[in-house]
Amino acid sequence: MNGLSVYPAQMKAWHCHVKLDPDAVRDAILTAEAETQAVERVFTLVYPHFERLKSIDGLPTCNQTTWKRISQWFIELTDRLNRGRDLQRQHLLGGAWLNWGFSAHGSVAEELNDWQVVPAPTTPP
Repeated sequence: MNGLSVYPAQMKAWHCHVKLDPDAVRDAILTAEAETQAVERVFTLVYPHFERLKSIDGLPTCNQTTWKRISQWFIELTDRLNRGRDLQRQHLLGGAWLNWGFSAHGSVAEELNDWQVVPAPTTPP
């Protein structure tokens, strides 16, 4: 019986999480030169070897408070970048986070503390 009293499938997902530093997340987003760069930087905080992953199967999960704060920083980033864009080339404020950001729904998200993120499964190279 391996000495385990709980099988891995019975363990709560939030037992395996990353604790993000809000200042590092803010800096990663607000100093980016493009929305996609900001998304990559945030994902690199969750997956240190992000650039070497073949795929991420699903979305990382955080709670609503964390998701909303990150979203606000993406809105600020897009607003700043849009000021230098022609009207036809402007992006939806915070749209990159809406498209590619974390999930904040479900029972796992409800149990997480602020700035805790449960990484989605990955496929290594």
